[in-house]
Amino acid sequence: MKGIVLLWLCLAVAAAKAAAIGDKCFSCGKLLGDTYVMSSPYYKDRLGFCPDCAGLSTVCFICELPFQKVVDLKDGRVLCLKDAKTAILSGEQAKDIFEDVKRDVRKMLAGSQSFPDRNITFSLADADELRSLARLRRFPSTHNATLGLTRSRAVERDKNEHNIDVLAGMNPAKFVAVCAHEYGHAWLEENCMSGRTLDASAEEGFCELLGWKILSDRHEETEKGILLKNKYTEGQIDAFIKAEQDYNFYLVMKWALAGVDTKLSLTNTARLLILSGEPFQGSASSFSWPPPAAVAPPAPDRLVLKAISGSSRRRFALINGATIGLNETAKVRIASSNVVVRCVDISERSVTIHVNGSPEKTELILKAQ
Repeated sequence: MKGIVLLWLCLAVAAAKAAAIGDKCFSCGKLLGDTYVMSSPYYKDRLGFCPDCAGLSTVCFICELPFQKVVDLKDGRVLCLKDAKTAILSGEQAKDIFEDVKRDVRKMLAGSQSFPDRNITFSLADADELRSLARLRRFPSTHNATLGLTRSRAVERDKNEHNIDVLAGMNPAKFVAVCAHEYGHAWLEENCMSGRTLDASAEEGFCELLGWKILSDRHEETEKGILLKNKYTEGQIDAFIKAEQDYNFYLVMKWALAGVDTKLSLTNTARLLILSGEPFQGSASSFSWPPPAAVAPPAPDRLVLKAISGSSRRRFALINGATIGLNETAKVRIASSNVVVRCVDISERSVTIHVNGSPEKTELILKAQ
């Protein structure tokens, strides 16, 4: 009897393993014999690959899995066909997303006096261009130059110009986080107290905090987890998150602009309260608190699908300035008014909605890249 139970358990475990991995190669679709098991943060289950595909050098830049059929980005990177459908490859789409991110980050930073806006030149770059720019601009080793770069320069007294370059080929969620991060560099440049010294890892940590917060607002849990595993801020992202939890984001902003310490302490976040005098009186880093009501930018005069993010199991659509998930309802701005939108379907390139309770379905299609 014990032998039968043991056999049954072994068969059950084998069946569960097969169900998780699948009986076909995830890359080429051939029936699996010898199986190589791989995983990706973008897939819930482990995935099975045949020996030929497991040894491929054509590894998708986004999901980091090997594929036979890929889209070559011509800069040493490739994308699997699935990720290529949603990757940010169009300069026009990239600029639209950056404008949305800039608006949302400015709301986070409400209360500061200076907001980089029309003095920003935004560009989409490939990996070769970013590497070249990183060498030219001599960024510190902690700067995550592989995904985005910001260069700031003074053109007149109290006036700056910023060039922001962000890597093409990222998924929408990661692209959003990198845009928020790079905007943070420009904001610090315009608002930091004269003589303020921030350690490079602390500056990166603050900018990563902006990316982490915007991912939180958009329910991008997978990308949040990936961001936290990145070690290039030398633990400062963890210190910033804890400091905000212990106090509030306004005090984190004040410390970034005028703190005494060059880095945040994860074990002593009370150091956040120690500032260099009172720099918030009549300087570029002035704050008003509570922050004034944000002046919202003009909304589109029609419903526009700007981006689709998330995974195939749980997608989110960015419509005008509102992020909405499947079977969710949200108010969406159109011109000077709002409409109530209910999402009933999100595919890789389109979203189907009901507007203001109408039984009629409206399909919004993502702009071709």
